[in-house]
Amino acid sequence: MTGPNSEDDEPQDLLVFLANDTLEGEERRVLEQAVAANPELRAELAALTAARIQMQGTEVETSPGEFGLARLMRDANANRSVTQPKATKPGLWKIAAIAAMALLAVQATLPYLNTGPDVELADGGPESLDTGPTLTVAFAATATEKEIRALLLELDLTIVSGPSALGLYTLAAKDEGAAARALDRLNAATGIVESVEVEGGD
Repeated sequence: MTGPNSEDDEPQDLLVFLANDTLEGEERRVLEQAVAANPELRAELAALTAARIQMQGTEVETSPGEFGLARLMRDANANRSVTQPKATKPGLWKIAAIAAMALLAVQATLPYLNTGPDVELADGGPESLDTGPTLTVAFAATATEKEIRALLLELDLTIVSGPSALGLYTLAAKDEGAAARALDRLNAATGIVESVEVEGGD
């Protein structure tokens, strides 16, 4: 699937499709080059990717249904129709579009949600992550949400916060052993991870 292919589309307008991993071909290649060369685009892409990871990673108990999805799309269209000055943070319509696309993805994969550990924010999960080591990670600008999510699931890591203004994520590990294994694996994932550091636990 590809996003809009109009030559008039600016990079900021296509970031939502790159964050959802629905941009392909020449459009994707050109946009990835623009993101790699522009810190503001990298920060915005990181924010959009984090929003999708958080929404897809949260355990889904009930589906919002067609009404909820239609409401999200209505809000997205309403916000997009308002002319706003450019900013480094993603606009409301982009967040709404991310939410709508994430809900569609969740609805399509409901039968498979129990095949592995969920990726959740620490304050939204059933367990407390007040103790234990954390890792500070910077993902590559060209890393897709699918690649990041698969890596977090593989290592059983939880997003505690992020991305920061510098594009850094804080990830929680179960214990010191898990953190050490995650450190080795993340350092080896050169196409997905740019840097990683381990912080001490309580």
